[in-house]
Order: sequence, then structure tokens, then C-alpha cells
Amino acid sequence: MYVGVVRVLVKKQVFLNERWKIDFNRLKSAALVFQKGKSIMMRNFILNGYEIPQSENVEYLGLPIGNSEFVWSFVEEKWKKVEKSFLYGLGCKSKAAPPGLVCFLYKQFCQSIFRYHLDLVFVGETKLGELDIRQYLLIKRMFDIKKYARFRPMLEALRLETPE
Repeated sequence: MYVGVVRVLVKKQVFLNERWKIDFNRLKSAALVFQKGKSIMMRNFILNGYEIPQSENVEYLGLPIGNSEFVWSFVEEKWKKVEKSFLYGLGCKSKAAPPGLVCFLYKQFCQSIFRYHLDLVFVGETKLGELDIRQYLLIKRMFDIKKYARFRPMLEALRLETPE
């Protein structure tokens, strides 16, 4: 049933592509197959005479689509970039800067990038806890606070959100 519907949609898409002179870049395309239970053998997906490769994981519009390991590695990679950019790319010594400035920069550049993926993609509770701890350690290092200091009151004072 679904195969027939997909074929009709593909034919309409091919017609519109020819009419509007749109060419698909097959190197930037991926056919995603979502299935439940037993795996079924799918035929190759062909669009405009080009074979589109099948994929289980893909990044679409800046968000990961796929299994949980792929999503977690994607979030992990983004968070490492946030940590590096904030620790090394400020152009000033964060320990010498006023806490308000450091907090403002963190909220503007790091937390918004970090929260964007977490609001739209499912990440498990244990992984969120790990990211929460890493956020605490990053901010403690910026302000040169002792490792075992209590942190919740400071988060509330700085108006920062935790990942959870």
C-alpha cells in the first residue's frame, strides 16, 4: 500500500523537477528507511535516474536523525565545540572578567547552541546528567571556583538553565 503511494509521489516530484528545471544532488541525498521489528529488504531508491543511497543515520537541517548512538555522538561533538570555543576563543581571561560578562557570553553563545539540539532531539537521562556535570565544571573553571563548591545557588543567580 505505502509503496504505491510513494511511487505516485516520486512520479509527481520528477514531473515538477523537469518542469521547474530542478536537479537533485545525489551526493547530498539519502534514503531513510524506518522499520519496526523484522528487517525487510528494500529495493534501491531511484530518483531522476540516480540511485539514492540508503542510510540509517543522517544530519538534516542541523539535527541528527537516526539511532541513539548517532544522536549522542552528534550532541557530544557539538558540546565539545562549545567547550573549546568558550574556554579558548573569548579573547580575554575569563577568570579576570566580571562574572556578569562571562555569564552573558555563555548564555549568548554557548547555552543557546547547546539547548537547540536538546530541545528537538531525544537524549537519554544518563547522558543529560553527564552533560549537566560538564556544564557545572566548565562554569566553575571559568570563575575559578573550587571543584566541590555547591553550584545550584550560583546557577540561579546567573539564571542559567541545566540540560535536564
